Amino acid sequence: MRGIWRFYVDEYARWRWQRLSVNKVVIAESHGAFADYEQCVADAHGKGYLPQSTAPKLKPARGERSFVGTSYNLSLVSHDTAPASDAQASARNPNTL
Repeated sequence: MRGIWRFYVDEYARWRWQRLSVNKVVIAESHGAFADYEQCVADAHGKGYLPQSTAPKLKPARGERSFVGTSYNLSLVSHDTAPASDAQASARNPNTL
């Protein structure tokens, strides 16, 4: 059943669900609370919730490198040929630290 479904954790750290109308009025809600998110979703599924299929995560092709978790140290490079003092460089480029 199409609609807006809301899954949330209540003040007792238990999962609950709500089904909302287009103007965000609660149409239905769980009668109980669930310790696990999966249990909450299963209960909502019994009441008409259809999970959205998620797109598969992209994986690098064979021979390509993954950049996930890689950090980079980037710095600004000046194209001036003559060295300048820090004060002069800051005056020309307000984005330098």
